[in-house]
Amino acid sequence: MPVEYQVIIIYAATKKYLLDIPVADVLAFEKDLFKYIDSKVPGDSGKHPRGEGSVRILKLCLKKAIKECKGSKIRQVMYHGNHERY
Repeated sequence: MPVEYQVIIIYAATKKYLLDIPVADVLAFEKDLFKYIDSKVPGDSGKHPRGEGSVRILKLCLKKAIKECKGSKIRQVMYHGNHERY
């Protein structure tokens, strides 16, 4: 797993964004979150901001991506038997 993905999922876990996801579904959510972020973030342009301000921006972007991924229609409609997931 690329280090970028490791940072994303560790951030989500340590900030307690995974608490409302059943343990059995965390890996599926992780996979979907990575796909979601990959689809929303443009390719590597080689221009990465540096400094404290960029860390705040990154945190805000991750929070937004996690929230949007959790709230997406795809996540809300997934079923496991007759029980809604997430």
